[in-house]
Amino acid sequence: MKNGKLVALLTGVLLVLAGTVYTIKHLRDQEQQAEATYGTEMPRVADIILKTIASGSVQPRQEILIKRTSKSQPIRDLLGRIQMKIGSRLIPWEK
Repeated sequence: MKNGKLVALLTGVLLVLAGTVYTIKHLRDQEQQAEATYGTEMPRVADIILKTIASGSVQPRQEILIKRTSKSQPIRDLLGRIQMKIGSRLIPWEK
């Protein structure tokens, strides 16, 4: 019984020592990695190009329902008459 406990204790101590040695070796290897090198460039004249990609769609803040009175009247004639300023209200036409 005492031999079994002694063997288990020695095995545990050896595992702890092996883990400690491995950890110290691993930390030393990480510490000795190559340092980063930085380079410099000379200034030059160039154009700055900024491109942006927008996904989705453009939605109007307010929609207007336009109905044609007859098929002979094109929609572009109706749209040509609508002129509004920002913030103004749309009042229906009276005939």
